[in-house]
Amino acid sequence: MDLEDENPKKSCCSKTRCSVIVLVGLLVSIAVVCVVTFVSDDVREKVQYDTSKLEWWKKTPVYQIYPISFKDTDDNGKGDINGITQKLPYLSELGVKAVWISPFYDSPMNDNGYDIRNYTAINDLFGTMDDFEHLLKEAKSKDIKVIIDFVPNHSSNESQWFIESENRTEGYEDFYVWVNGTEGTPPNNWKNNIGLSAWTWSNKRQQYYYHNYLAEQPDLNYRNPDVVAAMKEVLRFWLEKGVAGFRIDAVVHLFESESLQDQVEKDGQTVQNETVNLPELFSVIEAWKMLINDYSNPPRVMFSEATTVDKDIIRKYYDAGTIPFNFDLVKQVNTTCDGICLKDVIKDYTTILRSGDWPNFLTGSHDFSRVATRLGKEKARAMAMLLLTLPGTPVIYYGEEIGMTDVSYTFAETQDTFGSRLGEDGYLNATRDPERSPMQWTSAVNAGFTNVSATPWLHLSSDSAQVNVEVEKNNTGGLLQLYKDLIKLRNYPSFETSTLEFAVVTNDVLSYIRKANGWQMHLVVINLGSQEATNDFSRSPVFSTKGTIVVTTDSSFSVKQEVDLTNITIKPNQGVVIAVKYQKH
Repeated sequence: MDLEDENPKKSCCSKTRCSVIVLVGLLVSIAVVCVVTFVSDDVREKVQYDTSKLEWWKKTPVYQIYPISFKDTDDNGKGDINGITQKLPYLSELGVKAVWISPFYDSPMNDNGYDIRNYTAINDLFGTMDDFEHLLKEAKSKDIKVIIDFVPNHSSNESQWFIESENRTEGYEDFYVWVNGTEGTPPNNWKNNIGLSAWTWSNKRQQYYYHNYLAEQPDLNYRNPDVVAAMKEVLRFWLEKGVAGFRIDAVVHLFESESLQDQVEKDGQTVQNETVNLPELFSVIEAWKMLINDYSNPPRVMFSEATTVDKDIIRKYYDAGTIPFNFDLVKQVNTTCDGICLKDVIKDYTTILRSGDWPNFLTGSHDFSRVATRLGKEKARAMAMLLLTLPGTPVIYYGEEIGMTDVSYTFAETQDTFGSRLGEDGYLNATRDPERSPMQWTSAVNAGFTNVSATPWLHLSSDSAQVNVEVEKNNTGGLLQLYKDLIKLRNYPSFETSTLEFAVVTNDVLSYIRKANGWQMHLVVINLGSQEATNDFSRSPVFSTKGTIVVTTDSSFSVKQEVDLTNITIKPNQGVVIAVKYQKH
């Protein structure tokens, strides 16, 4: 695919605009006007669309790496930091300029690294600090920014902080949320995120401590200024190392209601209104942002795992200086969600945002079933086009670009403590093992994830010999190539803006335009139905009958093919991106 044919930076001034004038004086005057117009347009383009004017996170997808599942280089069956470094050329070839790495900190691994023992140390499982610094150096050489997970809500119960707090050591007494009570009678009905009691009794301290996650993950007390100061030092440590930003985990749970009143029960479930998105958390985030802003060369970014649909709360996250992750394409889109449904999902989110609020979309992560499983393999290509042509920053979960699916595991095989705590009957409702299977690199034994003699920490998919990077690299019409084409497409000014306009939307078809102030436009058309759909796309907001295919999900169309926008037929689960040709009226 050659994206240079439709030159995105071409001036709107042309020779035909300079009418041939007989009188020399007028000819000179008109020529001067034309030249001035050309220069003016050229300056306008540079001011508005020079990519150097956009923050780096607005110009690239973010690729999420779950390190234990990405690439093993020391033959223990578990991915490591050096494995990420080794695969940087692949990421560069894919076209991404930013990676988000899930936790690699010192941890007992009760929650696969989200239970942190030491916030400024590397888990031996993943390597050393030297390995991480080498990763940063190599990533910088390839112009790839490294974003890391920041897990401020809770630590491991093996953290020295918790040990000191449980012992009531001076200065640490209130580092965690401790409440008086009687053993066997929790302070209230609060539940953790898997539906068990959020309180655990400490025999040593003779009090209960609160944990929104596992008992091995006690919640820090952000009403204690010493905790706030300590976590700032954690941020400063990694900023000094050179990370490009953070994704804040579980940020909605930073504060708990001091009243300790019972949670509301609704439809048989506890509503966490006393422990989610309390107003105090936004000043903490704002202080983190101010700290991050001290490290502005290059600018640093802060994303947040802010799971909410409340528009006022979403805006508060933006106002505090963080970009809240948008999970709508994961949580609200299922196999019955058609064109009209998808339009509503996208519109409900984008209408919340104000002019300065930068959007983001994702279709999967380490906590959700993979998109090819959730919606079906046949829709994976269409969803890739949707993800990478919507406004804002898209997040790609590792393996999505080759169509990886969930892998089945039995209760006996589980590596996810969340699932195991619920027992064999409840395991499947809580486990996240299926979407965390090892990355499929080659057709060899263990899919190139680890040495053939090693045992992967989770067994690989049965289709890894057919679905892997090695196979996809040789398939010019494959999903991996589609991802590369779509990522490259985002170099157009049309896709550098934060807005879209819907075009034809039916039960089957979702279409919208992305444009740069009216001087460049791309039409995206996706058929989500089970039958061919023919529509006229030439009317508002397109206002043109001619276009050229720049990306297609399959071979029904070809790149550079001229199309009549009044009569386009799209096959089921197919998508096309069309450069619209302007016409004189």
